[in-house]
Amino acid sequence: MWERFCFYGMRGMLVFFMITQLNFAEKEANLQYGATQAFVYAFTFIGGLFADKILGFRKSLFWGGILMIVGSLFLAADPHQYFFLVSHLLLLVPAFLNRISLRW
Repeated sequence: MWERFCFYGMRGMLVFFMITQLNFAEKEANLQYGATQAFVYAFTFIGGLFADKILGFRKSLFWGGILMIVGSLFLAADPHQYFFLVSHLLLLVPAFLNRISLRW
């Protein structure tokens, strides 16, 4: 539940934050938002393979939760300095938490 809150909460404010606080043009902010969302869905597949084949269910949930907490703390500490680091770090969270079970 908290992963969904973090994901959709950040998603709802992302473009607004980039325009008002980071001084992005609207076009740049929308491109960054689109790229972020595309990578979230692409990494879910890759993370599912990684979680199924290497980490396993419990470890992937644990590390996904740790990444979400660390990313949110960095964003709370200084969003201007850590924005790109956190946005890339939070791309990996759905990869670990929304794993796709592929039994080959």
